[in-house]
Amino acid sequence: MVRRHKGHSGSSNYCKKDVMPNDQNANADFDDLIGVLQRMSDLSSGILQAGIVGDQSGTRARVDQLRQEKSYLLVKNRNIGSQINHAPLETQKKIQVLLNNISKSEQFVTAWCSRYKGITDHQTLMESADRCHDLIDEIIPTSWDWKNDILILPNWVTQDLVEAMYARGQRRICIFEFDDRPRFLGLKDLFYINCEKDAFDYFSQSDVYASARIIYISVATPLYAINDDHRKAEQKLLEDFKMAFIHRIANLNTVKLQGARLLRQGLKNLRAVAASTPFSKMIGRFEGVPMVIVSPGPSLDKNIDQIKEFKGRSLIVAPAQSARALTSKGIIPDIVVVADPNEMQYLLEGVPMEQVTALILGVTCHPALYEKYADKIITFNANLGLDAWISDIFNDTTTLPAGGSVSTDALCMGVFLKCSPVILVGQDFSFAEDKQYASLSADGQVKIIKNDVDNTISYSNLTGGLETVLAAGGFDGKTFVEPLRTLPGYYGGTVFTKTDYAIFHSEFKKIAEVVKLESPEIRLLNCTEGGAYIEGFEHISLLQAKEWVFQSKVSIHITDELHEVLGCTDVENRLKQLSKSLKIMKRNLTETKVSAQRCQMLSHHAIKDGKISKLANEEKKLINLVKDARFISLVAQDKILSAMNLGSEAQSIPESLAASNVLFRIIVEAVRDLVPLIDGTIHKLEAMPIPSKEYNIEGQLTF
Repeated sequence: MVRRHKGHSGSSNYCKKDVMPNDQNANADFDDLIGVLQRMSDLSSGILQAGIVGDQSGTRARVDQLRQEKSYLLVKNRNIGSQINHAPLETQKKIQVLLNNISKSEQFVTAWCSRYKGITDHQTLMESADRCHDLIDEIIPTSWDWKNDILILPNWVTQDLVEAMYARGQRRICIFEFDDRPRFLGLKDLFYINCEKDAFDYFSQSDVYASARIIYISVATPLYAINDDHRKAEQKLLEDFKMAFIHRIANLNTVKLQGARLLRQGLKNLRAVAASTPFSKMIGRFEGVPMVIVSPGPSLDKNIDQIKEFKGRSLIVAPAQSARALTSKGIIPDIVVVADPNEMQYLLEGVPMEQVTALILGVTCHPALYEKYADKIITFNANLGLDAWISDIFNDTTTLPAGGSVSTDALCMGVFLKCSPVILVGQDFSFAEDKQYASLSADGQVKIIKNDVDNTISYSNLTGGLETVLAAGGFDGKTFVEPLRTLPGYYGGTVFTKTDYAIFHSEFKKIAEVVKLESPEIRLLNCTEGGAYIEGFEHISLLQAKEWVFQSKVSIHITDELHEVLGCTDVENRLKQLSKSLKIMKRNLTETKVSAQRCQMLSHHAIKDGKISKLANEEKKLINLVKDARFISLVAQDKILSAMNLGSEAQSIPESLAASNVLFRIIVEAVRDLVPLIDGTIHKLEAMPIPSKEYNIEGQLTF
């Protein structure tokens, strides 16, 4: 799971910007739109002609193609929108002529798709291999992307129906497996969904893009499933599936918005990461030690003073947002955690970091943090797959199951270290009236404005730091609006939340499920005393948790233990590994560029002579090279996805080759951007001496 950019969790439709493209881009957009409309117009005419002569298979094929083109049209409309009104008059007339021709077949298509409705029931159609296609004609929406949209069916459908769906070109099919009637179809490519975990597993293994839609069709519902209990189970599975989808989209948005930044900062940080302690060095040192994770939710105001009594008896861990609140009360956390790659230095302003023993930093965090706090850094992969290339350099096989928020990361750390109990404080996942954060936290002044009419929230009184973070994601904090959601409340009922908080809440539930199955000896305590209820946690007061901690017989000097962790890194060997890996990276990138350039040349030849065998062989080589230099996709994720979409929309071999050529060009340009960065890191590495860690008389590390 990758880090979600703060303020961006798939809710971008609520933040609208009127940005006019330049004339060249606008003309290209209009040309694309007209291309889609022209194909739809031709299909519309073909449908009417096939219908007149009674050609059912020809009608079906064209209606299915029309569904696909309509899905492309939805994407084009999202990209162009109201700009059509500003198109040249000739373009507007051409578009209107095409729309008029398309509309001529609409009534016929509607009638044809529902021709058996009310005549033959769905069960009968579903039980015949031939008649399954008549059922598909009726149930599939008029706009449908057969390649990307996700179709969910109940587990009482027939194998014939699923096979007919595949035959029509449907690529993504999931089956809701209900406990009351478990039934598996004999098809190996199907994915069965019985719980939230299944849904997350599905999306972790898929290549679903943000434009995908989800539809659940409860076709031929049997009598035993027509009841309230079954409807609730159905709704729960669908909600779980959509939440997993939101996770997926949030991850894609993170790569799109932050991929290049993660890569560039990761490259800049490499030498500092080599000289720092990896999180794996903490393993085995804190097993059975209580951990208190102090998050910055508004409920922290109620019990922050009690945390001081845990000092020395528990590992006190603070996400950077709450560090200022703790130290304002004279409570020095043992560890502060920063995971976000944005400019988060403002969170630590006013925090006496010289008194904090360790700072756990994501390997792609802002380089300024690595420069300022070099003597106390423990590193971890805050973005798993996106940061994995850095871990691979140092042969660090420890994979911390990090999440979408820094508090999720802290919880994962506690579980991974086998701390017990792991105590949550200030983990609201919600608001308290107009407050999002605890009063003394770094962004404690921020106010929530709830709009009950459209069920959204906006923000006021933003700090400069938070405005900068939002701007990095393309948002204006003054106009940013998010949809309101609900979660079960700590004390019953429901509480309001927002999308990213709902995502993080589901992560905490998933972690609790894993702990229950794999590490039941670890106690998970939610002592927030407000906000959301978290399934899998014991909900008790912080005073009750203190009694349990004070009875614990675990004896450890936490500060000394952390100092030992910070001092046990073989910096010299890690720097040698880094130097070797950087040279291999540069070689791989150079070979990738040469292969992509050769593909460009072969693609141009293939467009002229139609011979693609040499290109196909070189493409296979290029794919393997890109896998070896896997961070290419980070620096150009959005462009690569756009090129892939062009390929999927191609209607001929020349169009497909042209789309491939765009992708080859993107790869060449990405390599040209990356090689100087790697060269700079190599030169910096060669110019600086190898540091050595030593303790001063106060027990602090020096270099």
